[in-house]
Amino acid sequence: MKQQPFTRYRSKTVNCQVFQGESSITVLTTNNIQMPNIIATAEAENTGEAYATKLITNQHRLLADEPFDLGGQNLGPNPGDYLCMALASCMVITLRMYITRKGWEIGRIKAKVNLVKSTNTASGNNTFYCSVSFGETLTTEQRGKLCKIAKACPLHRLLSRPSDIITLLD
Repeated sequence: MKQQPFTRYRSKTVNCQVFQGESSITVLTTNNIQMPNIIATAEAENTGEAYATKLITNQHRLLADEPFDLGGQNLGPNPGDYLCMALASCMVITLRMYITRKGWEIGRIKAKVNLVKSTNTASGNNTFYCSVSFGETLTTEQRGKLCKIAKACPLHRLLSRPSDIITLLD
């Protein structure tokens, strides 16, 4: 039986079709994929050892897993933890760049990020709660400026906006 188009997605860079056949198996085909201005890349590979997943980005190798209570072996942070780590580290690095440029004497910068799923928030949105602290006492002016700079870090801006996720099956 010939498969009928189920959903179509078109843009300047992606022309995809998702088909639904008799067995409800989804097949995704693509034409002319262009990925301009890639700012980050990562690969993940799971070879069947429960949820333990090898992560590769540039020359770095990491491991992701799920905790014991979710069926994992707790061999590494879970994907949500990596997302929080990415935001926290981006904030700290952005703040360090600014503090260095200003010549301020601030030694320690610490950011803690908690992610709360939309089902647990009044707004119905996923919410990142970010707390930033410093090793030195700051003036009111410094606090105000550093708060603006923390919110201007690239991942803060990225996660504050809607994103599209395009999944292609090889």
